[in-house]
Amino acid sequence: MTATLKAAQATLRALGLTLRRTGYGPELRVNFRGGREATACYTDNLDDALGTGREMARERDAATAATGQPVVSQFERRLSTHVSRRRVTRLILKADARCARLRAALRPSWPFEPTLTRI
Repeated sequence: MTATLKAAQATLRALGLTLRRTGYGPELRVNFRGGREATACYTDNLDDALGTGREMARERDAATAATGQPVVSQFERRLSTHVSRRRVTRLILKADARCARLRAALRPSWPFEPTLTRI
């Protein structure tokens, strides 16, 4: 069964996987969407990549059926309100610190503040 790259990509995309060329000759990479490098599989054969992808999807579905909970990638997890507020607060504090450093750098070096007067 010889498939084209586009057809194999469409088949694996429907299963929740990605198929990409690595750029190193005919090497192909199969992985879950948003998956880490540890879950990636590499091959030189398109039919092997398609079979590997189907097997990966089958194993994932078996794990989902065994635990009763879907396997969720790190990027699909929703942050709790506490964590998201903490991240936004950190970003604001970092921005304030940058502004303070910039203001300090732009302050005049002489000891008095210049004032504008109308003539």
